[in-house]
Amino acid sequence: NRTLRTINKIYIVGTPSFGTIDLYNTGFNPKIHKEVIDKRIRMIEEYVSQGKEVFFIKHPKQKYSMPENIIDIKLQDINKNDYSKSLFIMDYCMHSFFYKAVYQEIPFIMFIDRNWHSYFSKEYSSLIDYLSKEKFLYYWDEYEKFILNINSIINLEKSYSNRNYLIKNYLEKNIN
Repeated sequence: NRTLRTINKIYIVGTPSFGTIDLYNTGFNPKIHKEVIDKRIRMIEEYVSQGKEVFFIKHPKQKYSMPENIIDIKLQDINKNDYSKSLFIMDYCMHSFFYKAVYQEIPFIMFIDRNWHSYFSKEYSSLIDYLSKEKFLYYWDEYEKFILNINSIINLEKSYSNRNYLIKNYLEKNIN
């Protein structure tokens, strides 16, 4: 379904606490995880200060707490009808939510550190490059572009055309 729709809410997809994350000896560590959480908090606070409706999807295995002004919600508490009218931001790699978003045509955007490529397999790195090329993903050093893209979706209330079919096609052609 490639119908145009208006995006009304922003959801930031949370991650578990670092001790419960197993990234198969990739080199990801608590310092990297803390950096992500700090950037996540700043991003949420920036949007909240602009009067945006922003929610943080708390991971069931999350032990860290978010500031009090950030609204926590559980994924199962989001109305299924809101999925297509919301933008979901993933700020960490290897999210299981990524596949849910792609295959259920949920609008999303990713925001990660470019330096993480050194931790990725060749195949995963290629996927990340593709997502960046197609503007599903921005790197930390592209913060302004990332914010501009989100603002154009939310502020201008421009209709969002779900392009997740591009990722499905990529996955089917490139992932064994």
